[in-house]
Amino acid sequence: MTLKDGYSEDEIDSIIAAGGRQGEIFDRLRNLRDRYSEQIRKQYPQTRHMPRRVSGYNLDDLLPERGFNLASALCGSEGTCMTVLQATLKLTDNVAHRTLMVVGFDNVAMAGDHVPLIIEAGPIALEAIDKRLFQHEADQHMNEETLEQMPKGDAFLMIEFGGENAEDTDAQARQLIGRLQRLTAHPAIIRLFTTRNTPTAFGPCAKPAWGDRFPAARTTTALAGLGRRRGAARKVGNYVRDIKQLYKSTATSAQFMGISARVVSIHGSISIYSPKKGSKRIATLPRKPLIWWSPMAGRCPGNTVMARRVANCSRECTDRN
Repeated sequence: MTLKDGYSEDEIDSIIAAGGRQGEIFDRLRNLRDRYSEQIRKQYPQTRHMPRRVSGYNLDDLLPERGFNLASALCGSEGTCMTVLQATLKLTDNVAHRTLMVVGFDNVAMAGDHVPLIIEAGPIALEAIDKRLFQHEADQHMNEETLEQMPKGDAFLMIEFGGENAEDTDAQARQLIGRLQRLTAHPAIIRLFTTRNTPTAFGPCAKPAWGDRFPAARTTTALAGLGRRRGAARKVGNYVRDIKQLYKSTATSAQFMGISARVVSIHGSISIYSPKKGSKRIATLPRKPLIWWSPMAGRCPGNTVMARRVANCSRECTDRN
């Protein structure tokens, strides 16, 4: 089946009238849309707050005002609804110059507090990394020269600006530095790195830091888990504080990573051995664990045991307004 970028109601009627498997699919999806359209409009997270959804189905793309964009609704369903055999993509121009701004913070939650201000500056990329993720590389003597250039701090925001020349990108970065330094609780350490049409040296450094791409040396008896949460930019800092408290309450640990679409990735771990007798166990929690699935990490025990308790965080991450 080949899908285009949206369908009018008349086109949907014609496809359904033609019958066949495509007609059946369009008919059932339109019935689904019509049945739940008001709930979708009132309760579904708005894409103006979430330019990229991490999980779930883009049901709002089936609404008439969104043009019944079935292709958009299905893409991102992680293979649960269909398989993409061929796609036409919208490309963006590669910038001629880049300036990378690395900002050190006392903790990852404080870094999250600064996300709204940084997004207003219009960077082409934004990534947050917990310092403990870099420890995987330091323990194995990887990328030592690059890691030595990192500013001081326990969490970092890597902010990249793009433009036609170095003067343009440097000016964007320095304007943001000025705004950050005018804040009462501003970060103390900021470093700039300028490149021409190529990624900075921190790209290869950041990738292995994420445990699913390059696992750390086995120093514990913990099982690793990977989870992703999505929320409005203004809530990132408080969400990280709450989820860290949740991990602490379950005697587990976690490291955090984030990107400019306001996605918080959590690399958690949980011990499977009793501290007294060394016998295998899964963490004892007041509620039955749920199974959470990620195509990158498979079944994730570290996050599985807390899936239901995430709902108890005192600050709601998802902005439904």
